[in-house]
Amino acid sequence: AAGADILLFRPDDEVKKLTRKGLELGLADRLRADGRPDAIVEELRHEAAGSQWVAALDAAKDPWFHYSTGTGLYHHERSWIDDLTVPWAALKGYMDRLERGETIDRPTGDILERRDRLAGEYRGLLQTDQDRAAFDQNVEMARMVAPYIENHNMYIEHRHHTHFWNKMRDIGDRMAEGGLLEDRDDLFYLNRWDVGIALNDLVTHWAAYNSAPMRKQYWRSMISRRREIIEVLRRWDPEQALGPMPAEINEPFMIMLYGLTTDGVAGGLRGRRPGAARRGGLGRRRRGPRARHLLAGRDPERRGGRDPGLPDHRPVVGPGLRPDQGHRLRPRRHHVARGHRQPRVRAAGGRRHRPGHEGDPHRRPAARGRRQRQGDDPRMSYAIPLADCTADRAPEVGGKAIGLGSLLRQHRDVPPGFVVPTGAYREWVAAHGLDRELERLAGGAVDAAGQEAASRAIHDLFLDAALTGDHAEEVATAYRGLDAHADAVVAVRSSATAEDMADASFAGQQESYLGVSGVESVLRHVVRCWASLFTAQAISYRRRLGIPAGQVAMAVLVQRLVAAEAAGVMLTIDPVTGDRSQITIEGAHGLGAPVVGGELTPDRFTVDKVTLEMRSRAVVPKPFADRFDLATGAVVRGELDEAEGAASSLTDEEVLRLAAVGKEVERVHGGAVDVEWAVGPGPDGPRHLYLLQARPETVWSARQAASIVAPQSTALDRMVAVMLGSRRSQGSQDR
Repeated sequence: AAGADILLFRPDDEVKKLTRKGLELGLADRLRADGRPDAIVEELRHEAAGSQWVAALDAAKDPWFHYSTGTGLYHHERSWIDDLTVPWAALKGYMDRLERGETIDRPTGDILERRDRLAGEYRGLLQTDQDRAAFDQNVEMARMVAPYIENHNMYIEHRHHTHFWNKMRDIGDRMAEGGLLEDRDDLFYLNRWDVGIALNDLVTHWAAYNSAPMRKQYWRSMISRRREIIEVLRRWDPEQALGPMPAEINEPFMIMLYGLTTDGVAGGLRGRRPGAARRGGLGRRRRGPRARHLLAGRDPERRGGRDPGLPDHRPVVGPGLRPDQGHRLRPRRHHVARGHRQPRVRAAGGRRHRPGHEGDPHRRPAARGRRQRQGDDPRMSYAIPLADCTADRAPEVGGKAIGLGSLLRQHRDVPPGFVVPTGAYREWVAAHGLDRELERLAGGAVDAAGQEAASRAIHDLFLDAALTGDHAEEVATAYRGLDAHADAVVAVRSSATAEDMADASFAGQQESYLGVSGVESVLRHVVRCWASLFTAQAISYRRRLGIPAGQVAMAVLVQRLVAAEAAGVMLTIDPVTGDRSQITIEGAHGLGAPVVGGELTPDRFTVDKVTLEMRSRAVVPKPFADRFDLATGAVVRGELDEAEGAASSLTDEEVLRLAAVGKEVERVHGGAVDVEWAVGPGPDGPRHLYLLQARPETVWSARQAASIVAPQSTALDRMVAVMLGSRRSQGSQDR
């Protein structure tokens, strides 16, 4: 309904008319004169030009100056008709603007253009013809009904209440004149029943005794006591009385009529107990007293959760940190046996892979063909720059690298890196004669003990073979190119080459390593990533599905590590409801592994995707932060003092800038995306925004588009449903 010509604009329009008339009559200096507005009006009333202007003012006053300076619902919110201070200040401002050659007209054309553009963007988020038709009906009804609602406000909240409160003051005057009250405004300390009794006392004593009421001391004492109570309440900071506030206040009447917004209520509750903060988020949230090292092994007694979902598709915090098993955010295959594990993030160093997550460990076999370099040299490239990772090279470089390459081509700030492609893995395996040994060891492992033994044997074979020669030098040269002055600190992680199969999925079986530094260490960890193709769980699952060892391959991503001051994930969709008009951002100080492991609850922000306005903000206490120590090459945990822990991991400006980037990335990708981000040292200071990954969202996007409105429902049905608190029409709960 934006751009509608409603009555609530008329008071301001009348002030603009009076401004222009004052300038036409040459009264600018008189209207700017010092003094009370009502005194200036009385002076002008006795002048020729001034009387014309005052006549226009008198004509405008009823009804347009019966306009409250507040909502009109409270007696202390005076109206323009009682106090000309507010419209007089506006009048002076309008005169200044007109004299500078500016316009004071409402930009109705721009408003209508923006209204139609935003409505079109929201409409474009809908997926079915039925929903789009319902949207068109709702918009048409809103634009028809809204002016009547707003016009009602003018005549009831403003004009009616102006008359009502002034008549109550008249009653207060009579009570004060009769000696019952000390001041007319004392009347407002009485309730509706008190007023009737007090009036009876006043009239009775006037009629019988023609004197002050005998019970005046009773009323004055009551009013004095109530005045004291009001003053105490005014200074009181009340405790939370109705339980934790909702994550988002979106009930339209609360917002439109009473101004109750998420930020407003949160601001009023800033003094609440720290433990009252809401817990929850994109991953599972679990707080606990254990302060263990970020990269320590998983507690074997710790159970719970579910499979993290499809490969390279879960929100990941920090460079390579897979999220904890979330809650209903990813589909699962129920025929797959599952264990439980920490995210596959390893510290640089060590020789043995620990058992990982059971189930969903496979990737679709990648193409065996080699992609030759330009020119006549047929050797497989062992280091492909991220900028060269395009969608047509998916079998070579995998999903992570393709996402990063896409971000680079969008001119986003991505930490530099390169990919060791799948063809390099195959060539390396063939060059060291490992093909038959892999088939023998993996194919011959028929039970759990045999598969564990085969995994250890294959791991040792890989590390003994190592990565050497010209190919190693090619990787080393690419690594040195990441930092011309020192050994870069990097993350070495797998980049999946297939997203899913009809009956199997490669769900994060492979390892990722943080804090790798130095050529030899990088080469060793590339091989360790390759070896992680053959965990016991992966061997077992591939055997069950009949996938030979020779059909699997891995690309390895080597990327400079961001020393994050804050990190998190962003989904350009509501992960719980599938609302495509929302962008959800979560973050914490430092690296994001404590969020992933459920050790703390992150800050959570939601942003309207169309208007890029903050919808909600939930900043919670964060007792510690994990950061990468460049001096020691390790991730260290540091406790945060109360003030730092309570501070937001992102500023509002950073949230909105990140949301704008997410919206643009979604536009390029053609659908909702998961985006990893980090804030760390960069060219513009210590809080530079980096994008660490972007990949398609697969939960809601993979579902068949279903209507969110009930069949045959009308715009009126849907409006009533909203009034009753239901965000959806009956019959559309299952999407």
